[in-house]
Amino acid sequence: MGQTPRLSLLGVVLAMAFAYGVWIIVTSGQAASADACLGYALCR
Repeated sequence: MGQTPRLSLLGVVLAMAFAYGVWIIVTSGQAASADACLGYALCR
């Protein structure tokens, strides 16, 4: 249980990195690709 804070911090960092990547894709005008990728991730 001692590593829980570190794992939580790692999860936050990964979530931020994922959100940043999605933001870059959307702002690049590739919203369709982002939707397809998100749909694949959710339905996988």
